[in-house]
Amino acid sequence: MSSKAGLTEKDDFLSEYKYLFETAKIFERELVQLITMVKNDSDSTGLDFMVLWAPLVDQLGCKIKVAVDKSDKILCCIEAIKKPKLRAVLQLAYIEGITQEEIAERMNYSTRQIQRLQIQALELVEIDR
Repeated sequence: MSSKAGLTEKDDFLSEYKYLFETAKIFERELVQLITMVKNDSDSTGLDFMVLWAPLVDQLGCKIKVAVDKSDKILCCIEAIKKPKLRAVLQLAYIEGITQEEIAERMNYSTRQIQRLQIQALELVEIDR
């Protein structure tokens, strides 16, 4: 799948990493706050309170798992690229979230060369559905 639409789909898939990572951190903080609130509930209804909030705790736990699982799939797609230079471009762009200009500076290439390398790398990405 080397069509422009295929590359766009792969770009969109890999671009989700930063969002998923941040989302998982937010859900995790909310879960910790909720559990802390339940533990700090000093009256005798603490158990009732936990039972009341258990569905939300479970829901947050599931959302964290979904985000982490998809993030892991994205990492695997990038790590499967055998050529180190191409893999590095994808890691810098999608995992670290830096611009092509910054990647070019780090790797001592022109921005245009980084654009070409990113396209080559995206052509090699295989999205496992």
